[in-house]
Amino acid sequence: VGFLARVIKRIATSVFGLIKKFFRRFWQEVKRAPLLFAVISVLVMGIFGYGIYVYCDQSQEAEEQQSAEVTQYMVARELESIGELNTEKFTYTVDRDRSEYRKLFDCDVPLTENRLMISYNGVIKVGYKLEDIKHTTAGRIIFFDLPEPVIMDNYIDQEVVKLEQNNIFNPITSDDYASLRRGVTDAGVNMATEEKIYEKAEQGLKETLTNHFNNLGYIVVFKQ
Repeated sequence: VGFLARVIKRIATSVFGLIKKFFRRFWQEVKRAPLLFAVISVLVMGIFGYGIYVYCDQSQEAEEQQSAEVTQYMVARELESIGELNTEKFTYTVDRDRSEYRKLFDCDVPLTENRLMISYNGVIKVGYKLEDIKHTTAGRIIFFDLPEPVIMDNYIDQEVVKLEQNNIFNPITSDDYASLRRGVTDAGVNMATEEKIYEKAEQGLKETLTNHFNNLGYIVVFKQ
């Protein structure tokens, strides 16, 4: 152990001596040519500073490139922020009218007619479920594969009785009201389909997704 310690001490002393000798010689040269030393110092500092600048610039560029690449997680998070994605709303009006007589041997009994006329106002919403929207990413491009739009909601929000002609011999019942109401929402779907609500819903969603992600700096592509 003592021998090893002496060897290490001797090596350290030699190295320290060389360093001391180098700096003493260097200082002598500096005193002889201070202008040359200043030029060399400026060059060294310039090279060192440029190296730091290039390194920082490349690091920043790599970081920006990495942050610019869109991820599946980011797309899913942004879709949630957009909301339920109910993209198209249609209001409809369906008028229903019925009259009824008492029957005797399959014949209408005179003076027993009742009549009921109701106007129904409804709302239908067509859109997309969040989990059904498929998407993939490549760099700054988002590829969307949209499913068929579906009915998100369909309800009657108002009933207006336009005519209620009751008859003491054949009174109007709750079943009469129910029979008129039956099938109203289906009629609303047919009316909305004729007005191309599904096509409008698809176009509305495409515009929503394109505008939203373009504002974030990404490109949106829809698969056919």
